[in-house]
Amino acid sequence: MLVTIVAALVLALWPELPGLLTGRLLNGIGVGLMSSTATAYLHDLHHQEYPDRPSSPLPGLVSTAATLGGLALGSLVAGVFAQWGPDPLRTTQLAFAAALIVCLAMALATPETVDRQPAAETRPSRFGLRPGGRAGFASGAALGVFSFAVLGLVTAMGAVILHTELGVSSPFVAGWRLS
Repeated sequence: MLVTIVAALVLALWPELPGLLTGRLLNGIGVGLMSSTATAYLHDLHHQEYPDRPSSPLPGLVSTAATLGGLALGSLVAGVFAQWGPDPLRTTQLAFAAALIVCLAMALATPETVDRQPAAETRPSRFGLRPGGRAGFASGAALGVFSFAVLGLVTAMGAVILHTELGVSSPFVAGWRLS
């Protein structure tokens, strides 16, 4: 969340192209870290509450709904700030940073799901690929990165296309993502 807060502040305070590129890069990294961590945390919480259901799809479904709902709601809220707030570019980013600070405080107040003191006789497990699995892992990872990059580009350009090509001038209606 700290990376994303810094990204929002960079986007709000450095409106030139280098600031935009830096802020968007940091934003992508931060949101990716938050999304994956939140998904793992939901899974851990579900497993603690229902240890008899280790392969339940519920944590994944909740995470997917929250992620997609957040994307939709974020665009709507940014559109509200852009339509009726002062200085749309700064206001949307500063509001996003403020919301993230509240979320960070709430996250710090949540219980830890991982035992921080491992037993002395156990070694931490290491990530490893099965023999011959590097190509599949690399292609899957590349597909994931490029899919999210294309999604980000389409979402960023969607409002611009609505405005320039279709003549929709209301940032609220277009759901402008001014970040």
